[in-house]
Amino acid sequence: MSFHARPYAELAGLDAMRRVLIEGQRASPHSGYIHLGDLNWWLFYLLRDYRLEDIAFLWEDGVGRVCGWSLLTPHLGAFDLFVSPEERVAEQLAPMLAWTEARLVEQVGERPPESLVTMWVFDDDTLWRAVLEQRGYRRDPAYGLLYMRHTLDAIPAPELPDGFRLAHVTDEIVEARAAAHRAAFGSARMTPGAYRQLRRAPDYRAELDVVTLAPGGDVASYIMGWYDAENRMAEFEPVGTAPAFQRRGLGRAAMCEGLRRVQSFGAREAIVYAEIDNPASQALYRSAGFRPTNRIGAYRRPLNGP
Repeated sequence: MSFHARPYAELAGLDAMRRVLIEGQRASPHSGYIHLGDLNWWLFYLLRDYRLEDIAFLWEDGVGRVCGWSLLTPHLGAFDLFVSPEERVAEQLAPMLAWTEARLVEQVGERPPESLVTMWVFDDDTLWRAVLEQRGYRRDPAYGLLYMRHTLDAIPAPELPDGFRLAHVTDEIVEARAAAHRAAFGSARMTPGAYRQLRRAPDYRAELDVVTLAPGGDVASYIMGWYDAENRMAEFEPVGTAPAFQRRGLGRAAMCEGLRRVQSFGAREAIVYAEIDNPASQALYRSAGFRPTNRIGAYRRPLNGP
């Protein structure tokens, strides 16, 4: 069957992209597909400076059924490609990959990067790895994530120092929440305006945007939860603690509260990603009951490659 790509078009496009991920998680949990929370985070925060119709494309079959999507991050020379499980075969993936590469090179323009990269390749996804390697991609040894899972069978109770309390983000503390993110990640991009835009993402739930508040009202730590109700799977991204409040168990307290809340929504499990070279984040997640079950790598190929 032949497929063609068309540009993203408003929320109908987002619904179709979400559906690919939800069906993929149902068919192949914990391998090959990102969580729908990642898509919300990318489109409504990380890639907010782009016009989505320039970087997001839906793959349709001959009768207009969406069976996959490509997403470009031109300033990084990066792309993502996800296909519905029933169409996820090498014969379909290979031409979609070639088309996505060509479109990315067009978007990059006159100053292309040295290589193209896709950053969500699960270790046990032998099909996608084989397609990439056939195209000339090789694993980037400098990048890796642990995929960590919590089965929600035993959630530690949140423990807070005196004077601190748990809450979730409301309009009144958006500025403090944005400031905590900037402090935790050293990034100026998370402005109050950017945070308000993120809160408009379709899968955002304020009750899962959990914070610990210091006695003076500052946001000390936070976790943002995303919930896939059809698969009963939650994800936490991002997770952080402002430097002034680190090493007090506040990140763990926020995470445990987030786990408790997603369980009350009906979740059966939760996931996080931890950088391979960040033992502090790994220790935090382990202390809350997460365990590594997979690994995610980046695959690159030089632009002058095959």
